[in-house]
Amino acid sequence: MIICIVPGVLINSPGAYVPLAFLLLLGLVSFLYTVVSARFCKLEAEPPELMRYERGSTAHCKIALHNKGILILPCVSMTLAVESKQGLPPMVFENLLMLRPGERLVLELPVEFPHVGQYEIKIPKLRFSGFLGVLSWSVKPRWTAPVHVTPKLYEMPGLNLMTKQGVTSVDFNTPDKISGGEYSDVRLYTPGDPLKNVHWKLSAHSTDYITKLFKTDAVSGVSIYVDFRLPQGAVASLAADINDCAVECAYAAAARALELCYNVEFIYTRGNTPAVSRPKDIFELMTAVYSMPVVSPNERYPTPLLVSEYSGNIMSPDNIIIITAIADKRTADVMADLGRRGKRAILCRVCIDDPDIPLPEIEGDTGLSCYTVGSAREFANAVRM
Repeated sequence: MIICIVPGVLINSPGAYVPLAFLLLLGLVSFLYTVVSARFCKLEAEPPELMRYERGSTAHCKIALHNKGILILPCVSMTLAVESKQGLPPMVFENLLMLRPGERLVLELPVEFPHVGQYEIKIPKLRFSGFLGVLSWSVKPRWTAPVHVTPKLYEMPGLNLMTKQGVTSVDFNTPDKISGGEYSDVRLYTPGDPLKNVHWKLSAHSTDYITKLFKTDAVSGVSIYVDFRLPQGAVASLAADINDCAVECAYAAAARALELCYNVEFIYTRGNTPAVSRPKDIFELMTAVYSMPVVSPNERYPTPLLVSEYSGNIMSPDNIIIITAIADKRTADVMADLGRRGKRAILCRVCIDDPDIPLPEIEGDTGLSCYTVGSAREFANAVRM
């Protein structure tokens, strides 16, 4: 265009502007060709067969492009994206196609799900290029398909739970020692507490619900504390790996505890508010794990404080597992306190980028177990309790 303009200005005659007019006319024809061709191209897309996939699996989306016009579509660029609802970077797949007049092209495009979370599969853009390949026209199809990516479940045969303390001689392999128990104390209601334990009379005189605590012979279960705080400076891809490892470690430990007929409770924070989940079987466990939040730099509630608050009551199980990516001096102090109180505790530090960072030193010969893992598979292979 510049080459045609400069001679025309210098010569300054009508004939000198003929090449420029020809280029403008050619560009206009190419643009009209692209717009008209795009209007006659129809997109038909089908979502994957399932709405829920395990992490690391692959699904296929069936997408059809139908050129209903009489013009050739020399270059169609179709973008298929998998966008995370948790703010992770999207996965984008580009496909270049050519369609003859009346042709209907059916594609089965593979889509990968490398991380746990909720996603949307969508086609954010269809770009049609004209026969010159200079001008293009983009269309945004309104098609999306929600997909839930679930954690992998690893077997953990090395996790052997047992109740360490008991008031009387009881069967430590049963989840509940006695029916009911002796009423001993009260505390504020926490989501996940049984409604039958709500102290309605005290709750009527308070702005919050009050839960009754019962003293039992022994507490044969496992408390799994999951820390959803992120280390400082963690990028989005590292955050996704940390979240996968933490959730899958909790999933594997809880599944093993249920297999051994032990009570299980997940304790974590959601939006700086403590939350407790107590799944009774493998189906409730799946729901509890899928509904967990993701790691976030906005999460500030320290897990050591959470452990101190919930592990000190009489209903706290003897077996405690702490899963965190931030193992500092405060975490070591909490672990030492658990050992002094006779708790059987495991510290699982999730470390993806630098596994050689030493664990904090725990005071005293407590016999507690500490592991640094980069995946739930490593945790399952290393754990012994």
